[in-house]
Amino acid sequence: SIKNMSQERQLSMENRYTLCLQQGMVRKAIEELENAGKEGISPKAVMGRLIDLYCQVGRPDKTTDLVATVEINDPALGTEPGEGAYRLGLISLLLGDYIKGVALWSQAVRQVREARVYEATDTLARMIQGEPARAAVGALNVPRRLGIESQWVYELGLLSLEAGRLDNLSAGDRFLSAMRLSTELTTRPVAVYYLEKMGMKIPSPNDPMVPSSSKDEQEKRPDETPKEKEAPKS
Repeated sequence: SIKNMSQERQLSMENRYTLCLQQGMVRKAIEELENAGKEGISPKAVMGRLIDLYCQVGRPDKTTDLVATVEINDPALGTEPGEGAYRLGLISLLLGDYIKGVALWSQAVRQVREARVYEATDTLARMIQGEPARAAVGALNVPRRLGIESQWVYELGLLSLEAGRLDNLSAGDRFLSAMRLSTELTTRPVAVYYLEKMGMKIPSPNDPMVPSSSKDEQEKRPDETPKEKEAPKS
């Protein structure tokens, strides 16, 4: 059938793409994704990976036409919470728009945090309702999302350093938040280095603190514009 032929073509493209990456042939892998449409594969099916590779090889400009056709929460940019905002933020960062990059990554952090809190609450509810199997799924997702949130908050700290944007939330505060979110943060040594240079206290890895919210949530969203201050009442 036509459906089976399409699946076979996609499998073939996927195999070639994977082989290229395994052999370090990133540009060839990009060509495979760029030509996916010629094999009857929807461009949206490979969009997320193509964006990642363009950014990896330093060609964020090649993503302009791709992202112009999708919304921030389009599944083509990623099906996980915050994935779309994170990818768009990376593009903005590489194009030198640090303010938009900070706003988008802050939005990504908010989305993954909201998903984590929801799943933690839902897991507890499932346990109370006597649904251990469904509760187990949520219980596995919560620490995974916590790790993603921690890494993204850390990267926001690096972006703050790069952008010199310390007025709303300092890089140090973000590094501290990332370290408190997860004791398994793989980039912890880098965060510790910067915190020491800033003269800030290093939190103990044995005393994590998972905040329910942070100043990241107060960052302006990408489509928000400053509101005019109201005139003082006489």
